[in-house]
Amino acid sequence: MPVKSRRPARVAALRALYQMGIARVRADDAIQQIREESEMDAELVEYAERLVRGVATESSAIRDVIETRLTGWDYDRLAAVDRTILRVGVYELLHVPEVPPVVVLNEAVELAKKYSTAESGKFVNGVLARVMADFPRAATQETEEPAPETDEHVPEELVEQGSGEWEALEASGAMKPLRKDAP
Repeated sequence: MPVKSRRPARVAALRALYQMGIARVRADDAIQQIREESEMDAELVEYAERLVRGVATESSAIRDVIETRLTGWDYDRLAAVDRTILRVGVYELLHVPEVPPVVVLNEAVELAKKYSTAESGKFVNGVLARVMADFPRAATQETEEPAPETDEHVPEELVEQGSGEWEALEASGAMKPLRKDAP
């Protein structure tokens, strides 16, 4: 049986966490809203709840991870959607070992491109790539979730070849160096 995408659960978690951050909705109320309004199956609702509770519980540590990897940005001045996407991505990278880092990165970038600005995908990619470089996980781990199919790739100009970010992306399979001497 093919594995279904967890993207709907990530979107539901993103909306719940956004409400919690902007409107100061309690986690239990946001999760209850997911349960009542969602058309997702029980497994996806459970994953959305896992993300919401996990991000809320690990909020301080996640903020520290993000803040130390921002270059030229202040955490509190980040767009609320970008900040929320980063929080979910960092939580998944550090606390959800069954999801490969490349899937986390790809999903976060796709969410940023869909729900934020045109430049947000690049920004989220850069921050999460730094997190991946500092918290590497085995790129060969077993997974239940396939990497999303996409014709898009991470543009070379976003990450300097040879940097820690490049090495993390290359190790995860998200980035392959272009060889000029390749046939």
